[in-house]
Amino acid sequence: MFGLLAQVPAAPKVAPASQVMALYDYTAQNSDELTFKRGAVITVADKSDPDWWSGTLGSTTGLFPSNYVQETNANQCEWSGLMHAVCCRCICMLLFSTLFFS
Repeated sequence: MFGLLAQVPAAPKVAPASQVMALYDYTAQNSDELTFKRGAVITVADKSDPDWWSGTLGSTTGLFPSNYVQETNANQCEWSGLMHAVCCRCICMLLFSTLFFS
């Protein structure tokens, strides 16, 4: 009886969602696009088109131009919402990108 429990397959591991940080403000031009401000963190859902990615910001999902964002890495920020706004690593990254890539 107990041997059967050991044969149950483990649940598949889900890859963590990819996140990007906005380098510039963007105002949606169509109803299927996202509007965001510089520094916004977007969760990416689809990168199949190299120019327009699909993602979620808050409760809104839509397309956004991939050249308006930069990839974030897994060690960057695990906070969200208000706590993310005071995350020292994210503030430093935003300052660095503003000073050296503007």
